[in-house]
Amino acid sequence: MIRRGKSGRAHRVRPTSCQRHGKRVDAFFELHLWEPDKPWFPKAYREYLASLTCPVFMVEKRPEVPKSHALPKEDLLREFGAFAFASTISWMQALAMKAEADIIGLWGVDMSHQSEWEFQRTACQVLIHEARKRGIFVHVPPESDLLLPTPLYGFREHTHIHRKLDKRRDELDGHIKRIEAEMQSMRDQYWFYKGAMDDLVYMMKTWVTDPVALELAYANPPIRQVEQEPPAEPQPDPVEPPQPSSPSTDAQQPEEDLPAPSTAHFGREIEPA
Repeated sequence: MIRRGKSGRAHRVRPTSCQRHGKRVDAFFELHLWEPDKPWFPKAYREYLASLTCPVFMVEKRPEVPKSHALPKEDLLREFGAFAFASTISWMQALAMKAEADIIGLWGVDMSHQSEWEFQRTACQVLIHEARKRGIFVHVPPESDLLLPTPLYGFREHTHIHRKLDKRRDELDGHIKRIEAEMQSMRDQYWFYKGAMDDLVYMMKTWVTDPVALELAYANPPIRQVEQEPPAEPQPDPVEPPQPSSPSTDAQQPEEDLPAPSTAHFGREIEPA
């Protein structure tokens, strides 16, 4: 994008065109997250940013880029609102209007793909309308889609071209669904035959063998019969011989040695008979 003001200056966003093709470039924009370890932030590009002699607008000032400046986000939001800043181009358009540009040119900006560009395109169109309200001439190449308005909700269904395209969409949708069904059928057949092939390979590697080798593989020596000894006859328990008894101290003593019977009975003397 180029913005020409009273001083005839220009702003560019493409890194390859700032110094090689732009003769009056006085600002560069890099608002993406500073990620030096990512493939989209290579060393050559970082060195290029560091070599620029014009101001480089970034989200914040970076010591790696000597000419970096923080973009005046708050000022632009207060002046243009919070609904139009969906891309770097939007910030450039707003900054050009704030600098009282008389011409704004947009090249290489279509944003026609059905992705994040879809809502970025609407934001650019809103700022184009704002620039024209301020009397700024906005140049867009005739081959660009950027100036095509969004179809009007509720009214587009009444146009001939919409009905024709809607019918074509139904036809294409039918073709897509038919092909998807065929693809699913082909995938099912593929996995069926893939499983059959795996089973066949297993059979070929496992069950195709030589009969002799198979017989030897299953041949074992006969099982040796172990003779069992008859059970031993039960032996009687040993009987211990009787032991001779020793003289008892309680044996009856001779009569002459026995004590005379007592005549006392419960405190009374018993008369002898």
